[in-house]
Amino acid sequence: MQESLELFKVRVDFTVENCVPKRQTLIEKLDIACRAQAKFLKSKQAAAIIKHIKKQVRGTLADCMRPRRQHQQQRNLSLIHI
Repeated sequence: MQESLELFKVRVDFTVENCVPKRQTLIEKLDIACRAQAKFLKSKQAAAIIKHIKKQVRGTLADCMRPRRQHQQQRNLSLIHI
């Protein structure tokens, strides 16, 4: 029971790192969080929910990047014609 309650505790940490943290994608952060809470995520339903969330995140990231790529391609083409 105590381990389950640990999940909801919010710890305040005022330490300051002396270096820039390693850059991580949202998917990497989700993977780390899932591994940290693996003892609570043992059912097939939990695995299906995690898989669904990761799929949504990947789709959202792809959607966010698509307009930027299209804009950059259009910009590059306009520079070629100048």
